[in-house]
Amino acid sequence: MNQYSSNHKTDTLAKYSGARIVVVDDEAEMAALLGDVLSEEGYSPSVFVSATEAIAFMESSPPDLVITDFKMSDMDGMQLLETSK
Repeated sequence: MNQYSSNHKTDTLAKYSGARIVVVDDEAEMAALLGDVLSEEGYSPSVFVSATEAIAFMESSPPDLVITDFKMSDMDGMQLLETSK
């Protein structure tokens, strides 16, 4: 990684480290993997394996970013995003 890349990553992380990120995937392993990657990058994501649980959480703590699976058992990702507006 060159000096610019390192500085850019540090600046970006500092700017967005407080972002409220919600990860939703009904496949627990994928949800955990995405949460782990975000945590390793310095974020503190809230991870859910149920769209219904994620919506309940987002009602009291609106996220800055939602990362969701498209096809889930209780609701598809587009419905989740529409509901979370």
